[in-house]
Amino acid sequence: MAPQHETEIHMADILTRIKMKSLSWRAAKKAPRVDPTVFVIDPGCTAGFGHHRSINQIIYDDCTRRKHAIEIYTGRMDEPEAPGFAPQAVFSDVVYEGIPDSADAARSKIKRLNKTIFNELNENLPSLTPDDRVIIHTASVTMLQGLADWLQVYAKPGMIVSIVMMLVPYSNPGRKAVSDESRAVIDEAYRQSFAALRALPIELKIFAETREMAAAYESIAGGPVAISPLPIEFHHHSGADESEPSDAEPVFLFAGDSRPEKGILLMPDAIELYYERGGQGRFIIQCGEPPKEQGPKAEALAKLQALSPKVALETRSFDGPDYFRFLNQGDILLAPYNPAFYGTIRPSRILLEGLGLGKPVVTSAGTWMETTLRGLDRPCGTVLTQFTAEALCTALLEADRQRQDLTRNARQISDSIRQAHNEAAYLQTVLQRST
Repeated sequence: MAPQHETEIHMADILTRIKMKSLSWRAAKKAPRVDPTVFVIDPGCTAGFGHHRSINQIIYDDCTRRKHAIEIYTGRMDEPEAPGFAPQAVFSDVVYEGIPDSADAARSKIKRLNKTIFNELNENLPSLTPDDRVIIHTASVTMLQGLADWLQVYAKPGMIVSIVMMLVPYSNPGRKAVSDESRAVIDEAYRQSFAALRALPIELKIFAETREMAAAYESIAGGPVAISPLPIEFHHHSGADESEPSDAEPVFLFAGDSRPEKGILLMPDAIELYYERGGQGRFIIQCGEPPKEQGPKAEALAKLQALSPKVALETRSFDGPDYFRFLNQGDILLAPYNPAFYGTIRPSRILLEGLGLGKPVVTSAGTWMETTLRGLDRPCGTVLTQFTAEALCTALLEADRQRQDLTRNARQISDSIRQAHNEAAYLQTVLQRST
């Protein structure tokens, strides 16, 4: 008689084969479609604004212009009627949650989230044709195996599947540094997922947003990882200002989500020091709705509010042309991000948006943003030497004093930034679109 554990393994194998046959039958029974379709799979999109919505809108607009069918599948959205397109909000789990420290808990969570992704793809998406395209523009380890399992059932030979990776979780300690145990589990989960994807008879394209990020993935992806441009909507901007930079007092502008790792907690003390040391500029800080509960961020925003009218808090979110009009209220953009959270891999859209608009940027040493600034052929910003209020104050005063020269330099390189990072470059790279 066979040992019990061998019997259990044999039974599990039989059940898996039965399930795959059932799924294959279900795939064959799904209603056929005539028009080739772009399927955007974005479980992390849970709001009608921000990074996810912006990329979905770009792909939607491109398909609409080309008269191509498109279906966008998102997480359950707070604002289901996102501006410009109607997503199908089918994914129920939060796929970007932190990974637990223990190996068993990490393995269990990754498996559970991927299983949910597979089930919800299987339940909600139609059958595929060889001319369809699938794009996952913000992927992570918590969805890749589920995607591979779904494609194993539904993918057609030769169809294009494009995957743009998020940061490897352990390279982004801002979301919570992982333990060595957990990192080993994440590595293995990535290797298994990429191996399953590369074994499929599809044209698989894997991208990351920076050279450093692509290098980090290639060690676990089992093949090349290309670099994707950032799809910044520069068409909403008319071009760099050709006039001589003003010598009026500057407006410093902070845009985006005012999380602690982006430097919001440093700003009250840094701005007070800036004024004490003779600074005369104004500040616009985008902060979202103030927290309902007391805490460090609420305290920081209250201190900033007390500095009015020199400091203005902006609680609204912006998209498209409104977002670029908001950015253009500033003369110098602020990205004083914590290097312990961002490191040298994670990119910043604010940096590229500012440079593309011909505006200097203040950012932090030890980050991808500093590397990018120093890689330019002329100074276009200033750098915090440490992640402290004192260092931020110093960088603000330096940017203030050098503003005219920094602005001239940023305007001179702005066209090259806009040419490298825009919707057309992104679509041409990720979806292999022609112009």
